[in-house]
Amino acid sequence: MSRGLKIVHTADLHLGVGLSNISLGNEEIERKRILDFINQLKKIRDFAVKEKCDFFIIAGDVFHHRRPSGFVLDEFSKIVGSMLKEDIVVLVVAGNHDQPVSKDVRPYIKALHDIGPKNFFYIDKPTVKSIKGFRSGKTVCFICLPYLHPTLFDPKSYEDAIKNIFTKLHGKVESEYDYLVVVGHFLTRGAKLSKGAKMIIPVDDIPISERSISSDDVSYVALGHVHKAQEVAKRIIYSGSVERINFGEEEDEKFFVFIEESGGDLEYTFEKLKCRPMLTIPSLRIGVKGKSINLTKAEDPTGALLDVLERVKILEGAIVRLICTLRSDQTIDVERLDEFFSSKNVLHWFLRNEPVDVDRPIIDPVIGKKLKEIFEEYVRRMFEEKVSQDILDVVLKEGARILRKSMEEV
Repeated sequence: MSRGLKIVHTADLHLGVGLSNISLGNEEIERKRILDFINQLKKIRDFAVKEKCDFFIIAGDVFHHRRPSGFVLDEFSKIVGSMLKEDIVVLVVAGNHDQPVSKDVRPYIKALHDIGPKNFFYIDKPTVKSIKGFRSGKTVCFICLPYLHPTLFDPKSYEDAIKNIFTKLHGKVESEYDYLVVVGHFLTRGAKLSKGAKMIIPVDDIPISERSISSDDVSYVALGHVHKAQEVAKRIIYSGSVERINFGEEEDEKFFVFIEESGGDLEYTFEKLKCRPMLTIPSLRIGVKGKSINLTKAEDPTGALLDVLERVKILEGAIVRLICTLRSDQTIDVERLDEFFSSKNVLHWFLRNEPVDVDRPIIDPVIGKKLKEIFEEYVRRMFEEKVSQDILDVVLKEGARILRKSMEEV
């Protein structure tokens, strides 16, 4: 007896991201953070195996870096292999973190595809692919739309270019299929972004209409790129990232999507993922008001800070960001804070000082973004795959210093 089609849709795994946005030299903590993302993928894999799914869709950004560590690549390969053994087809459509920055740079994930494992598909160019599910026997025609950077087109006609690509692919769709599914990695106009989106979405990204990548005969659109899980429009879904990437996502819940055939149609539900807690102090959601904890009048700033922390519920395993205001002659006793956070089983904590005389923000009046952020995003996009991480860190640090100094002289 045949059973209905079942699909899992996830995206934005960002395997290997660790605590890259936080200055840290503790390898054990870094490894635990990297495992957070890998373990989320394992949970989704376990769900797909338990439900005997036909397809496992990853709508872009498998790795945070195009050339991940051997450990991260191996873990991903083992997870994919375990699904292939269960007759689950794994379909990956390239995201912006997967696409090469130049012709000479090839993402490691392409090597997995080139080996030719049966039922593993990595799509880095727009294409149509019809695949029959093993368990349901249902054929799904996938219109695959990997991330295409706006600089490849005239920015003014970017949306039209994407729409034309979709239309051409749609014209190649054969009539022999049960369901038509689009898998893409784009920013759509109707999408709600997390507060931390500016650290993930490219500066020069151009949002497009969701109708540019869909049509009335499409049963489901599986999207990646936006980290906040949501239904942009009927059947047009962002699964969101699988774990909180940065503090801009600390309040976001994380999900993957389970798609199931029902009455000749595809129904979908958001399946919640338990994430590592991220906590900024102060924060209104924990009842501590203000943009920072003002310690300038405290004779014992560490003691005053601990008094505040004692009133806060800190979840086990959390990553904690403290935002404080200190005078230049004040110091914080790190050992006392380490002892406190160890008693709370916190994974990692760090303090960001907001000085009394806050530097003027370096703003580009045209773009409306901090120049430091624009500089960092540009350097990473242009040189991330060409130089070592150590060299990249030095360039970013020196660039930030020069920008700060130049503004002080204005």
